[in-house]
Amino acid sequence: HDVVAHHVTGIVVQAQAVRIVAEQNPHVVADSLGQIENAGTEALAAMRRLVRSMRGEAGDTGTGESSGPGEQATTDLDADLRKLATSAVHGVPVQLDVDVPPGLPQEVARSALRIVQEALTNVSKHAPGAAAAWVTVRGENGDPESGDGSDRLHIRVADDGGPGDPGPLAAVGGYGLVGMRERVELLGGTLTAGRDGEHGDGWVVEAWLPVQGDEETQ
Repeated sequence: HDVVAHHVTGIVVQAQAVRIVAEQNPHVVADSLGQIENAGTEALAAMRRLVRSMRGEAGDTGTGESSGPGEQATTDLDADLRKLATSAVHGVPVQLDVDVPPGLPQEVARSALRIVQEALTNVSKHAPGAAAAWVTVRGENGDPESGDGSDRLHIRVADDGGPGDPGPLAAVGGYGLVGMRERVELLGGTLTAGRDGEHGDGWVVEAWLPVQGDEETQ
């Protein structure tokens, strides 16, 4: 963060300096633009390294283990979810129902992918009796009559773990659930988890993320 801030501050300072001296000496503009370009390139590289370290990409999760399929998110949530569902790393067949609304902010899209990924990982780790999992990611229109006119992204991950099997969120300490809840709350959404009556004694994780198109959220 400090490295990125240093580069961005340098870009701003140099751009301000160019504006001041451009009228008196236009020849310095070309040199200054080159310096600004270099600083921007370095800032982008530093930001990519930061993001990779936070997401456990580049084949290293920080624990010496290789990152699995689905770790590297793209800008296409639909494709990322399909890749995740067909990767077969979760040990159970995944049935996918996806309808991603257009113009979904990337912060919401990436959070949705991570929630699905974490929930499926918990199925493979903590629901050994599960034979299938169902993933639904769809946009929902708000209901102005109920006082909630905001659009939301609904995420649902369910499994059919048999009786006596630990639920997919029953990890020691509950860090999977805690992490998902923190991510959802940061975006102003809600998350629920519990037994799923639709699929026997399996578990279901559901989250609703506000779909905000304002510049700050994006």
